[in-house]
Amino acid sequence: MKRFVCAALLTLCAGAVQAETCAQKISRLEKRIHREPATTSGASLPESTDAKLHHQPTMDSVAKAKQQSDADTLDDARLLDAEGKEKACRTKIKPLER
Repeated sequence: MKRFVCAALLTLCAGAVQAETCAQKISRLEKRIHREPATTSGASLPESTDAKLHHQPTMDSVAKAKQQSDADTLDDARLLDAEGKEKACRTKIKPLER
């Protein structure tokens, strides 16, 4: 009897949990990306002459590039979702969910 009750409860609970669609994940990730500041250092210092001569990226430029890359990935995922390619969409956004 206890097994039956446990099995019934698990079935009901499993049915109540709905998987998040790719479009919902995109929306959630997009909000997170736009909420995070595109800077890693807060107030930044001016670039040094050495950095300018060697074209080394600043922490801010790296953070902005990462934010743009994430936004581009979401755009690609949105196109896949619009084409009905749910699995490809989920695969595309998986790295952003970390």
